[in-house]
Amino acid sequence: MLRTLGFSDQQLTSTIAWHACSIVVSGLVIGLPVGVISSARLWDAFVDQLDAIHVNHLPVRQIAIMTAAALLIALLATITPSSIARRHSPARSWSMSDRE
Repeated sequence: MLRTLGFSDQQLTSTIAWHACSIVVSGLVIGLPVGVISSARLWDAFVDQLDAIHVNHLPVRQIAIMTAAALLIALLATITPSSIARRHSPARSWSMSDRE
Protein backbone atom coordinates (compact mmCIF):
# COMPACT_ATOMS: atom_id res chain seq x y z
CA MET A 1 0.00 0.00 0.00
CA LEU A 2 2.78 2.42 0.85
CA ARG A 3 4.55 1.61 -2.42
CA THR A 4 1.39 2.63 -4.26
CA LEU A 5 1.59 6.01 -2.56
CA GLY A 6 5.11 6.44 -3.91
CA PHE A 7 7.28 5.50 -0.95
CA SER A 8 10.91 4.74 -1.71
CA ASP A 9 12.72 1.74 -0.23
CA GLN A 10 14.21 3.89 2.54
CA GLN A 11 10.87 5.48 3.39
CA LEU A 12 9.18 2.09 3.46
CA THR A 13 11.80 0.61 5.79
CA SER A 14 11.77 3.59 8.14
CA THR A 15 7.96 3.65 8.26
CA ILE A 16 7.82 0.00 9.27
CA ALA A 17 10.56 0.55 11.88
CA TRP A 18 8.81 3.62 13.33
CA HIS A 19 5.54 1.70 13.52
CA ALA A 20 7.19 -1.14 15.45
CA CYS A 21 8.96 1.27 17.81
CA SER A 22 5.79 3.26 18.46
CA ILE A 23 3.97 0.07 19.47
CA VAL A 24 6.81 -0.87 21.84
CA VAL A 25 7.03 2.62 23.32
CA SER A 26 3.28 2.80 23.91
CA GLY A 27 3.44 -0.57 25.68
CA LEU A 28 6.36 0.61 27.80
CA VAL A 29 4.64 3.89 28.69
CA ILE A 30 1.68 1.94 30.04
CA GLY A 31 3.44 -1.18 31.30
CA LEU A 32 6.40 0.28 33.18
CA PRO A 33 4.45 2.50 35.60
CA VAL A 34 1.80 -0.18 36.16
CA GLY A 35 4.48 -2.81 36.76
CA VAL A 36 6.57 -0.67 39.08
CA ILE A 37 3.60 0.49 41.15
CA SER A 38 1.95 -2.92 41.40
CA SER A 39 5.20 -4.71 42.25
CA ALA A 40 6.00 -2.16 44.97
CA ARG A 41 2.56 -2.60 46.51
CA LEU A 42 2.77 -6.39 46.35
CA TRP A 43 6.23 -6.34 47.88
CA ASP A 44 5.03 -4.06 50.67
CA ALA A 45 2.13 -6.43 51.39
CA PHE A 46 4.51 -9.39 51.44
CA VAL A 47 6.94 -7.62 53.78
CA ASP A 48 4.05 -6.63 56.08
CA GLN A 49 3.11 -10.31 56.45
CA LEU A 50 6.68 -11.14 57.44
CA ASP A 51 6.94 -8.18 59.85
CA ALA A 52 10.21 -7.23 58.16
CA ILE A 53 11.76 -3.86 57.38
CA HIS A 54 10.48 -2.09 54.28
CA VAL A 55 13.22 -1.46 51.74
CA ASN A 56 11.96 -0.28 48.36
CA HIS A 57 14.47 -0.66 45.60
CA LEU A 58 13.77 0.39 42.02
CA PRO A 59 16.12 -1.45 39.63
CA VAL A 60 16.66 1.48 37.27
CA ARG A 61 19.58 -0.13 35.45
CA GLN A 62 17.66 -3.32 34.72
CA ILE A 63 14.61 -1.36 33.57
CA ALA A 64 16.78 0.72 31.21
CA ILE A 65 18.45 -2.39 29.81
CA MET A 66 15.14 -4.15 29.24
CA THR A 67 13.67 -1.04 27.62
CA ALA A 68 16.60 -0.81 25.22
CA ALA A 69 16.36 -4.54 24.53
CA ALA A 70 12.65 -4.25 23.74
CA LEU A 71 13.33 -1.46 21.25
CA LEU A 72 16.19 -3.42 19.68
CA ILE A 73 14.04 -6.53 19.32
CA ALA A 74 11.30 -4.41 17.71
CA LEU A 75 13.79 -3.03 15.20
CA LEU A 76 15.21 -6.47 14.47
CA ALA A 77 11.69 -7.80 13.96
CA THR A 78 11.14 -5.30 11.15
CA ILE A 79 14.00 -6.58 8.99
CA THR A 80 12.11 -9.41 7.32
CA PRO A 81 8.80 -7.58 6.73
CA SER A 82 10.54 -4.53 5.32
CA SER A 83 12.70 -6.60 2.98
CA ILE A 84 9.61 -8.45 1.72
CA ALA A 85 7.77 -5.16 1.25
CA ARG A 86 10.70 -3.67 -0.67
CA ARG A 87 10.72 -6.60 -3.11
CA HIS A 88 6.96 -6.53 -3.62
CA SER A 89 5.65 -4.69 -6.68
CA PRO A 90 2.46 -2.66 -6.16
CA ALA A 91 1.38 -3.11 -9.78
CA ARG A 92 1.66 -6.88 -9.46
CA SER A 93 -0.45 -7.02 -6.32
CA TRP A 94 -3.23 -4.96 -7.87
CA SER A 95 -3.38 -6.82 -11.19
CA MET A 96 -6.40 -8.97 -11.93
CA SER A 97 -4.34 -11.96 -13.05
CA ASP A 98 -2.98 -12.55 -9.53
CA ARG A 99 -6.45 -12.70 -7.99
CA GLU A 100 -7.55 -15.79 -9.90
